[in-house]
Formats: sequence, structure tokens, C-alpha cells
Amino acid sequence: MALISLKEILSDAKQKKYGVFATNAFSFEMAEVIVEAAEEKNSPVILMMAEDLFKFLNPERTASAIISMIKDAKVPVVFHLDHGNNFDVAMKCIRWGLSSIMFDGSNLPLKENIKIVKELKRISIPSNISVEAEVGYVGGLEAREKTEGQEGIDTNDYTKVEDAVRFVNETDVDALAVIDTNDYTKVEDAVRFVNETGVDALAVAVGTIHGVFRFKPNLDFDRIKEIKDAVETPLVLHGSSGLSDEDFKKAISCGITKINYFTGLVTEAGKKAKEIACGKNDFTYMMLNKSVMEAVKEKIKKKMDLFGSTGKA
Repeated sequence: MALISLKEILSDAKQKKYGVFATNAFSFEMAEVIVEAAEEKNSPVILMMAEDLFKFLNPERTASAIISMIKDAKVPVVFHLDHGNNFDVAMKCIRWGLSSIMFDGSNLPLKENIKIVKELKRISIPSNISVEAEVGYVGGLEAREKTEGQEGIDTNDYTKVEDAVRFVNETDVDALAVIDTNDYTKVEDAVRFVNETGVDALAVAVGTIHGVFRFKPNLDFDRIKEIKDAVETPLVLHGSSGLSDEDFKKAISCGITKINYFTGLVTEAGKKAKEIACGKNDFTYMMLNKSVMEAVKEKIKKKMDLFGSTGKA
């Protein structure tokens, strides 16, 4: 197997009704672990680099090394730009050799989001590069301004800075968010977006957030079904680290084919590092890194089993 497009891998997942695990590599070692987990589970996988993580690595050099590794992989691997926030970054990733890009225009008016994604799709077709986009808004670690005076919004209900500081300090939470059902993906918007852009994968807002949930998520499964029935394009779930096993299974049965899962891995890595560092035994950095990556790999493998992709390569 080798580097393949997102469209190809999700087409199989949609047909066979399983979910494909997708996560970000924050280092080359992390990328190796993602591929190793997929090989051990004989599962397809989507290895991503998020634009927000570029500050932790040299994206062009890291991309080159990752692509070289993927070419030797024994399972199908998609190399995907996650949450590209502007057109220029998406174009760079195409030049670097990624097989798939996501442009996140969820903060833009629908018409502008369509315009940019349509152009990216036109450019990507000759190279067989897939394009993912988002319609609706998945909140959390992302920030979006609301205009005072909007209908139905009481500024007295806005989060107070001192309350936010206290909450974060006392809970170690990674994301403060209130899910607004008005931000959920509208079926008619999804249909219009797919028809006008020809996008290969559509991320939908149905009740998840990026980061760590501080409340029990309540996914709108009916909306997932409605969107799935209205468009042929495979659907993507972002912000899924706080979901239960049953949530994942039901979301996949309702039509989700790509599941982005990153915060849960970072949390697992942090727990393992803290466990080793606080232990009584001496350790080296190499020992620490190996143990942390092994813990991450096991977490990935469990999710592949849960999502139903094990044995599907």
C-alpha cells in the first residue's frame, strides 16, 4: 500500500459502513506511531498535520519525511492537512505532496466558503488530491466573535473573564465552550455546498467541540442521518475526543465515515509522561518518549477496533 487520496479511503468506509481514524502528528515519531498502529491493526488511517501545529515543527521538512515513510507503509494512508485556515497554506501543502487538504471556512459566510473551496477543488483535481471542508461551526478551542445586539443574545450571559480564569485554574479544562444549536450544519446548506463545490468530504457540526468537553455532549444523530441522506459526500466528525464508545458507534451508523481524534491522544501522552516522571525509577528521555508513544499507539488501536476499520486495509 502507499499514499492514497481521502476520497478513495472514505468511499470504501461509506460503502462498508465503518469509520476511519484520523489524527494529527505533532512530531515525526508521532507519525511513525500512527502508521505502526494502522499496520498492526491492518487498518486504513488518515495521518494529519494541522496548520495550528506548524509552530511545533518545520512543516515542509516534516512532510517530506512523512511521505517517504508512508511510501513503505503496508496499509493505505492518507496524508491530510487539517484545518487549513487560508488558501496559501492549502496551496503549500499541495506542493509538498499531501494527498488531501482541508480548508476550514466555517467562520466565513457560506458564499465565501463555497468560492474558496470550489477554487481549491478545481486546482486539486489534476493531482488527484482530495478536498475536505466544513459547513456549520464546531466550536471549542477555536474562537469566533459574536456581534452584540444579535437577536436572542443577552450580553449579560457572556462569559466573564474572571469566571473563565477561575474555572480553568480549578479544573485544568482545555476548552471553554457553549454549543449553540444555531451553529449546527443545516441540511440545505450542506446540499448547496456539495452541489456548488464538488467537495470530497464534508465536516459537519452536530454537537461536538474541539478540545475537552466540560459537559456531557448531546449529539444530534438525526441531523447526521438527514445530511447523509441528502448528500452523497462522506461526512466527517470533528471534536470527538469527549464522546463515549456508544456515541462513536451510533455516529458511524448514522453516516459518519471520518473521525478526527486528537485531544484524547495528547491527554493520554501527558498522563503517561506524568506517570513516568513522577515515578521512583530513574528514566532517560529516550525511555520516556518510547513509553509515551507506546501508550498513544495502544489508544489509536483501540479506536480502530471501535470504529470498525480493523482488518479493512
